[in-house]
Amino acid sequence: MRLQISKKFIYTGQSGSVLKFQGSSGEVFELAVLDSNVFRFRFLPDGVPRLERTWAITGLDRDLPALGANVPGPIPALPKEVSKEGRSREDVSVFPCPPFEHGYHEGRYTVST
Repeated sequence: MRLQISKKFIYTGQSGSVLKFQGSSGEVFELAVLDSNVFRFRFLPDGVPRLERTWAITGLDRDLPALGANVPGPIPALPKEVSKEGRSREDVSVFPCPPFEHGYHEGRYTVST
């Protein structure tokens, strides 16, 4: 598989906590602000996901002492059971998705929570 990524892309809009950009070859980039220090970046070479679902993420075991002070900020409350089909890739309901600011200035696109 060969990926060719544009060096030029444009901001195409925002949907909730997701900022969308498109490259000159039709590829799509998405940046989701999930928490004040958690972002999700997606690269969609064909403009859409190639698969409907790719994985199942289980919830956290709240009794794990190993997490302790190594985790910055609050841990989202996740359900422990996930169906065998997995969680929808669009489901961000377990994250606070705080307000944020974004914009293009002096050749850089910035996002601030």
